Amino acid sequence: MSVEFKERRGISSAKKYNTNNSFMVNALIEMGIVKSVRSANIVLISVIVICSVIGIWFYWQKPSDGQILYREDIPDELVDQIPDDQLRKIPSRK
Repeated sequence: MSVEFKERRGISSAKKYNTNNSFMVNALIEMGIVKSVRSANIVLISVIVICSVIGIWFYWQKPSDGQILYREDIPDELVDQIPDDQLRKIPSRK
């Protein structure tokens, strides 16, 4: 008497999973974005560099010349359109 088990179809994808690689490397390979571990590492490092450059760029951006907008500088036709609670938040020179 012998026992036979049916092979599950989902197990084949588990065979590709390599525990030596990080989750992100395995995810990139499984999604088919990259073909090798080396190219996955290059993609991940590129993403980190791009995000860092964008973050530094936003950090070093200056607000528009650092000038303060006062209520008196706003044209009268625009003052009528601004709600009172928002208008009170704008500093005045008086």
